Amino acid sequence: MTRLCIGTIFFSAVIMLVTTYGNASLDEGLVFYLDFDNVKAQTIIDVSDNGLDASIIENTKIVKGKYGDAIHITNNGQDCVNIPAQEKLKVVDEITMTAWVYYQET
Repeated sequence: MTRLCIGTIFFSAVIMLVTTYGNASLDEGLVFYLDFDNVKAQTIIDVSDNGLDASIIENTKIVKGKYGDAIHITNNGQDCVNIPAQEKLKVVDEITMTAWVYYQET
Protein backbone atom coordinates (compact mmCIF):
# COMPACT_ATOMS: atom_id res chain seq x y z
CA MET A 1 0.00 0.00 0.00
CA THR A 2 2.80 2.41 0.90
CA ARG A 3 4.57 1.57 -2.36
CA LEU A 4 1.39 2.39 -4.31
CA CYS A 5 1.01 5.75 -2.52
CA ILE A 6 4.65 6.69 -3.16
CA GLY A 7 4.25 5.73 -6.84
CA THR A 8 1.08 7.80 -7.16
CA ILE A 9 2.71 10.82 -5.52
CA PHE A 10 5.79 10.50 -7.77
CA PHE A 11 3.63 10.16 -10.90
CA SER A 12 1.55 13.20 -9.89
CA ALA A 13 4.68 15.26 -9.25
CA VAL A 14 6.11 14.36 -12.67
CA ILE A 15 2.84 15.29 -14.42
CA MET A 16 2.71 18.63 -12.59
CA LEU A 17 6.34 19.34 -13.47
CA VAL A 18 5.83 18.52 -17.16
CA THR A 19 2.67 20.61 -17.49
CA THR A 20 4.30 23.55 -15.71
CA TYR A 21 7.28 23.66 -18.07
CA GLY A 22 5.44 22.48 -21.18
CA ASN A 23 3.21 25.52 -21.57
CA ALA A 24 4.53 28.58 -23.37
CA SER A 25 3.11 31.94 -22.44
CA LEU A 26 0.37 33.03 -24.83
CA ASP A 27 1.84 36.51 -25.12
CA GLU A 28 5.46 35.39 -25.64
CA GLY A 29 6.54 37.17 -28.81
CA LEU A 30 3.06 38.61 -29.33
CA VAL A 31 3.25 41.69 -31.54
CA PHE A 32 -0.37 42.61 -32.28
CA TYR A 33 -3.67 41.52 -30.76
CA LEU A 34 -7.15 42.94 -31.33
CA ASP A 35 -9.92 41.42 -29.24
CA PHE A 36 -12.56 44.07 -30.15
CA ASP A 37 -13.56 44.42 -26.49
CA ASN A 38 -11.46 47.60 -26.24
CA VAL A 39 -12.91 49.98 -28.81
CA LYS A 40 -12.83 53.71 -28.14
CA ALA A 41 -14.66 55.87 -30.69
CA GLN A 42 -13.27 54.66 -34.03
CA THR A 43 -10.10 53.08 -32.57
CA ILE A 44 -9.62 49.39 -31.81
CA ILE A 45 -7.06 49.17 -29.01
CA ASP A 46 -4.15 46.73 -29.46
CA VAL A 47 -4.05 44.74 -26.21
CA SER A 48 -0.52 43.41 -26.84
CA ASP A 49 0.93 46.51 -25.11
CA ASN A 50 2.76 47.46 -28.32
CA GLY A 51 0.38 50.33 -29.08
CA LEU A 52 -0.44 49.19 -32.63
CA ASP A 53 -4.03 50.40 -32.50
CA ALA A 54 -6.26 50.05 -35.56
CA SER A 55 -8.73 52.59 -36.91
CA ILE A 56 -12.24 51.72 -38.04
CA ILE A 57 -12.66 53.30 -41.48
CA GLU A 58 -16.12 52.20 -42.61
CA ASN A 59 -18.25 49.19 -43.53
CA THR A 60 -18.05 47.65 -40.05
CA LYS A 61 -20.06 47.33 -36.88
CA ILE A 62 -18.97 46.22 -33.42
CA VAL A 63 -21.34 43.42 -32.39
CA LYS A 64 -21.60 40.81 -29.65
CA GLY A 65 -19.49 37.77 -30.52
CA LYS A 66 -19.37 34.30 -29.04
CA TYR A 67 -16.72 35.48 -26.55
CA GLY A 68 -16.90 39.23 -25.96
CA ASP A 69 -17.29 41.68 -28.79
CA ALA A 70 -16.56 41.09 -32.47
CA ILE A 71 -16.40 43.07 -35.67
CA HIS A 72 -18.99 42.61 -38.41
CA ILE A 73 -17.65 43.51 -41.84
CA THR A 74 -20.32 44.39 -44.38
CA ASN A 75 -20.17 43.85 -48.14
CA ASN A 76 -20.28 47.59 -48.86
CA GLY A 77 -16.87 48.51 -50.23
CA GLN A 78 -13.35 47.43 -49.47
CA ASP A 79 -11.94 49.48 -46.60
CA CYS A 80 -13.07 48.56 -43.13
CA VAL A 81 -10.15 48.65 -40.65
CA ASN A 82 -6.76 50.33 -41.06
CA ILE A 83 -3.72 48.96 -39.27
CA PRO A 84 -0.90 51.49 -39.73
CA ALA A 85 2.40 50.20 -41.13
CA GLN A 86 4.89 49.84 -38.30
CA GLU A 87 8.41 48.43 -38.06
CA LYS A 88 7.18 45.89 -35.46
CA LEU A 89 4.76 44.41 -38.01
CA LYS A 90 7.44 43.55 -40.56
CA VAL A 91 7.82 39.78 -40.93
CA VAL A 92 11.46 38.75 -40.72
CA ASP A 93 11.54 34.95 -40.41
CA GLU A 94 8.31 33.29 -39.38
CA ILE A 95 4.81 34.35 -38.47
CA THR A 96 1.80 32.73 -36.90
CA MET A 97 -1.57 34.38 -37.45
CA THR A 98 -4.89 33.41 -35.94
CA ALA A 99 -8.37 34.69 -36.69
CA TRP A 100 -11.79 33.44 -35.69
CA VAL A 101 -14.14 33.96 -38.61
CA TYR A 102 -17.86 33.29 -38.81
CA TYR A 103 -18.81 33.39 -42.46
CA GLN A 104 -22.44 33.94 -43.45
CA GLU A 105 -23.30 33.10 -47.02
CA THR A 106 -25.12 35.87 -48.80
